[in-house]
Amino acid sequence: MNETSPRATLADLLRQAIDDRTGAPLRDIQALVEAEEAARPRGMSLNRSTASQILRGAYRGTPSPATVRAIGWLAGVTEEEAFAAAGQPAPGRPLADELPAAADTLNDRERAVVIDVVRALLAQRQNTDAWKAATAEALGQIVSDLATIQQTLDDAASKNDATEIIRAATNEMTHVIARTRRLAEQCATEDATASATT
Repeated sequence: MNETSPRATLADLLRQAIDDRTGAPLRDIQALVEAEEAARPRGMSLNRSTASQILRGAYRGTPSPATVRAIGWLAGVTEEEAFAAAGQPAPGRPLADELPAAADTLNDRERAVVIDVVRALLAQRQNTDAWKAATAEALGQIVSDLATIQQTLDDAASKNDATEIIRAATNEMTHVIARTRRLAEQCATEDATASATT
């Protein structure tokens, strides 16, 4: 089997799996997954309609973990590689598998507390991810603005006019400061929202 590129997509993995089976039709690919799942259950499934859409780049949803696992198995890659190709984090072991055996003896109120804690942790992660994305966008914008300043100064310097250079630098810096202030306020707002959910 060929090694997959670190940037392989789910469609790349599925194409590789089909190529490795000398162009097997999708119904055969589906049957392979069904047979493997029946013999060694691991939460895999793949129907040929979904497979066809993924291959054509027409699949608009988020592939289910079962679909991602199936394509990863077909392509002979690890679960982590398959989920990375799908642009998803690889799920860990089911949380229920890691709870103490006595957890099943918790009463309804105690179970509700456990569920609320898990929900709060997931909400916190979602807010943190949103904050990280906003921060990355802000830093990207700052880098872009600095590049613009550099280009403006280079253009002004080519005219050998010190007054023009100073004026251009002042104008660009005013824009950058205003934009950076707005981005910082946006990040602070998202940070406050994330803190409020904890």
